[in-house]
Amino acid sequence: MNISRYMKKHETTVCQILLSQESCTDAKTLMQKHERIIGYMQHERLAHLIVMLAFGFFLLATIVGLLVKPIFLMKILSAFFFALLIPYIVHYFFLENAIQRWYELTDRLEAKSNGNTPMNKRDSSKKIGADPANGTDSPERP
Repeated sequence: MNISRYMKKHETTVCQILLSQESCTDAKTLMQKHERIIGYMQHERLAHLIVMLAFGFFLLATIVGLLVKPIFLMKILSAFFFALLIPYIVHYFFLENAIQRWYELTDRLEAKSNGNTPMNKRDSSKKIGADPANGTDSPERP
């Protein structure tokens, strides 16, 4: 299973439902499924964070070992850990950003399932923490 393809497909489906004129019950059903999938992806994100941190630690350990006693095998080992760490960082970056986008989709699905107009990214007066009186925005979420 290609997790990035799966996540993009799910995000596309949710966006299509949000843009459509389908009923609120469809949005409620989709929101329940969406929240379940967010749970799965948070687990995936945690697993990748742990593996990424482990490879970072292993890389630092081999670099320290290389500084203490420079052997050719340590150079190969640190190059190996570095080569594995980069894809993990990229994949974790993708997972983190996708989950952050999905939190916004959850808010929009919740608004649609309650019969409200889903929040639009460009509508700053509906952002969490926004003060429409003076037009200032505070951060949406910590």
